[in-house]
Formats: sequence, C-alpha cells, structure tokens
Amino acid sequence: MSRVPKPKQIVRIAVLVGIAVFILSQTSLNEMRYASSEYSYKTAKVAKILGAIQLKDSGAIMRLFSKNTVEAVGEQGMQEGIEYLFTVIQGDIECVEVSRVSHGGWVYDWKDSWLNGDYGKRFWQARIYATITTDVDVYDLYVADYLFNSLERGETGVSKIALLRQEDREQYYKPFYSDWFFQTDFRGVFRTDILGRAIAETGVDVSGDKKLEAVTEALENDDTEAIVGLFSGMARELVGEDKLAAGAAYSSKLFDGDVDGYYMSSLSAKRQIDIEDGKVVLTNYMWYDLFRNKDTESEERYFLYIRDVLVNELHPDQVGIDQLMLMGRGEDHEWVNPGEAFGSEAYGIYCSERADPDEYIVNLGESPGK
Repeated sequence: MSRVPKPKQIVRIAVLVGIAVFILSQTSLNEMRYASSEYSYKTAKVAKILGAIQLKDSGAIMRLFSKNTVEAVGEQGMQEGIEYLFTVIQGDIECVEVSRVSHGGWVYDWKDSWLNGDYGKRFWQARIYATITTDVDVYDLYVADYLFNSLERGETGVSKIALLRQEDREQYYKPFYSDWFFQTDFRGVFRTDILGRAIAETGVDVSGDKKLEAVTEALENDDTEAIVGLFSGMARELVGEDKLAAGAAYSSKLFDGDVDGYYMSSLSAKRQIDIEDGKVVLTNYMWYDLFRNKDTESEERYFLYIRDVLVNELHPDQVGIDQLMLMGRGEDHEWVNPGEAFGSEAYGIYCSERADPDEYIVNLGESPGK
C-alpha cells in the first residue's frame, strides 16, 4: 500500500522543486555540462534553504547545520538566527544565480599525522554564494558547508549562513574582498541586522584604511604620541604608555621614511565577529606590505600587522589597536609570524629586529610557542 503525502509535505516538495527548476533555468547548457554533480549539489542546497525560508520551516534549516555548530551556538541562539532569516527577503523571487568555490585537503605531514592518527584524513568545504533578485530588492546568500570532514567529528554540515541585502553588503561588509564572509570567524546565522546597527552607530571604518593611514603617517613623522593614542585604553593600561612609546619610537626608526605604496598582504586579512546577547565585538586583523622607493632599484619593503578592535559593546575600553608589528622584508630580515609573536592574549608592539623583541608586550596567556 503506497503512502500518500500529507498536504504540508506536498507544499514543501512543490516549493523545493520550483526553486530548483527556477535556478536551473538561469544556467546555460555549458554550465550544466561543467561539473554537473557539483552544480546539482549547490542548486539543491540553495533550494533547500530558500524553500525552508519561504515555508518558515525552522526545523528544516536547523537540520542543515552541523552538530558542532548547533552545540557551539546553542539551540536558542540558532532559533533566533533562523527566525531572523525569515524576515530578510521581501517580495517575490524573480531570479536566483548560484556559484560555488570549494576547497579541501588531505593531512600529509608525516611526522605529526602519523603520531596523532590523522594521516590520510581529509575534509571538503563548499563555499556557496547566490544572488537572489526579487521584485523589491537584491540579496546575497552565503553558505559554508562541510560535505565531509574526517578530521573533526560533528563538523559535517553547514557551519554558517548569511543572508543580506546587497546594498548593506556594499556599505558594511565588502571593503576587504568578495570572500569576506568565509574569512569571518563565527558559526550559525550571521545577524547582519545587529552588526549593521553597531557599525552605523559607531561610524567605524570597517575597511581599516583610515587606521592604516593614521599608523603610517605617525611612523613617517616619528609621532610616537599619535601611535600610542591609537591603542585601546586597556592596552595602554596593561603595557604602559611609556613602553608603548618606546616600541613606537623603535618602529619609526626602523621604517625611517615615507610610504609611497602599499597593498594588503598575501597573508590576507581577517575579520572576527562575536555577538553575545545582541552586543557586538568586531575585530580587524590586518596584514600590509608597505613600500619605500617603490619600483626603483632602491625599493624597500616592510611588513605591517595590526590587530584593531573596531567595536566592543561589552567592554568599550578595549576599542582600538592592541597588537602592532612592523618589520623589514627581504634576506636581511628574519620573518616572524604575528600569531607566533603575539598569541591571542598579548598586547603591545612587537619589535622583531631587537634582541628582546617582546620587550614592549604584555602577555596575559601562555607565551606563544612555549
């Protein structure tokens, strides 16, 4: 005896099939022939998400997320985020364009992976991006989804979703690069409404360009007082303004010139966003290559790293720079990774060229590499 679908199931199936067909109708035959299984996957995933949003089916969306994500965010936080998704899209969907970038890896470090049992394990994360056009507005949908992950139990599934108006993306989130969402540290549903409010209220420069300009201008002019003033109140109190001024003076002497070119380093930049009880903490991790005498035989290149807390509605005294490092690049200069130099709980200025490079740093946690 065959099972007859319930009316609600029929509606759900119709919505999902309709969205999937609609997405496929926007795709050329050549695109369909290119990695058809991949295209079917991303189309199905977007169809599931949009279908669940249209049906306001919070359970269907919750089931898409990985076990670890649900546990990390908590069911209440997940539910609040999902309810927010239901409020974003206005109007009738007219067009959906889907693209995808995937990346994965195999553990191949023989020494470590053989010892800890990870050799041969692998993961594959899909990064899905869709543009949704309605008769009212245009929206961006971002999804980070682990298709499989044998490195960590409970990670298979969606780790984060963002749905926002394109106009808001241009205003608040785009300044780094088009892949900003996937380089952002958070799990669950991205609350663009809460973050957008915090950015609008504080008027911060999310791109970091103004802070870079202020730092380089102070370095060029040997203005140690200005550099110290860019640090957060907490950093100034922990490290001491005299020590920060000494570190700033050393960095200015190392640079000893004018910046005539820069670009964001190949190390890339990262934005960390934490939202707790509706309060936002937004931190920029910025890596820059700076130049003197650019494109000449006497060109000199420097590396500048800044950790800058843009917004902290939980602890306002932590707003400002709390980590800074300037070092020369090239054969005459030893490379130091900022993560190894500072760690997550260090504050101050790291002077890589000194015999005691962390003299102007206070570390509240275990020293990196120890």
